[in-house]
Amino acid sequence: FVGSLTYIPQAPCTGTPTAGTTVASSTAVCPLQNFNLSLSGATVASGLAYQWQSSASASGPWTNITGATLGTTTVSQTVDTYYRCEITCTPSSSVAYSTPVQVVTLPNLAGGTYTIGSGGSYPNFTAAFNAASCGVSGPVVFQVLPNSGPYNEQLTINEIPGMSAVNTITVKGNFNTLTAAPTTDRHTLFLNGADYLTFEDLTIEAAGTTNGWAVRMNNNADYNTFKRCIIKTSETSTSSLFAAFTLTTSATAATGSQTGTASNLLIDSCQIIGGYYGLCLNGSGLTVTAGRPSNNTVRNSTISNFYLYGIYAFGQNDLKIENNDINRISRA
Repeated sequence: FVGSLTYIPQAPCTGTPTAGTTVASSTAVCPLQNFNLSLSGATVASGLAYQWQSSASASGPWTNITGATLGTTTVSQTVDTYYRCEITCTPSSSVAYSTPVQVVTLPNLAGGTYTIGSGGSYPNFTAAFNAASCGVSGPVVFQVLPNSGPYNEQLTINEIPGMSAVNTITVKGNFNTLTAAPTTDRHTLFLNGADYLTFEDLTIEAAGTTNGWAVRMNNNADYNTFKRCIIKTSETSTSSLFAAFTLTTSATAATGSQTGTASNLLIDSCQIIGGYYGLCLNGSGLTVTAGRPSNNTVRNSTISNFYLYGIYAFGQNDLKIENNDINRISRA
């Protein structure tokens, strides 16, 4: 840069400022989820003082939010709450208040059985897991309606609050298909830190022509089960961009030295089909380190029609591979 910069200070405020409208970065949030508050249409000048306030009602009474004394602030909540900002023009001592905004707290999903499909509780997998994204208050079963698929969705499931060995989510696929043709993000199903999920009798397919991972797991996605599922990707490509099932921290590499992918995984009585790699169980290499994947089990399953690797296992503790049929007899 060659030249000069001239600083022109803001003019001081006079009279009563314009407080504008309160803007929330999200108007529906999970309990204790952070979100931002800002102002639209407010006076811009020097000499302004800000105090954010909250209330259970749009008409008050209002309570000052401790430490929220800038033009923007970050807050969280556990109940439905209204927010506004008190703006004071210090030279004139005049005060104005922004138009309030309400932010709703989304509930936990109650334990019980729900259906997925046209006419069911939720139209698709995305809607079902959105309903559970703020947490569950008991064991949940998502029953996919028979013959209601295929479901063309690229599904990412993040960590769900309240999940435990008791509060689980079971997806009963009823032999339906979850499929996607991924491009940038290679997965059809991505368990991104999600725990205590079980998928039964579901086909999960990566149908892309340039790359595809049917299932990806990462960020300590622990205590998950796949039972009697068909997990598949291309059976003709020779590219390493295809893997039927992978534990990987990378959005682009199916293998590598990695920590914190998934532990206590059970793959039982499944068919894993296609890919350059059939099943990639990545870990932290030869050195035992914190976060090394542990106690993963693959049993009673068929791994077939892969191009080069049926199972690529690396840096795992207490890995069990039992009673599986690993073959490529139908693959050229």
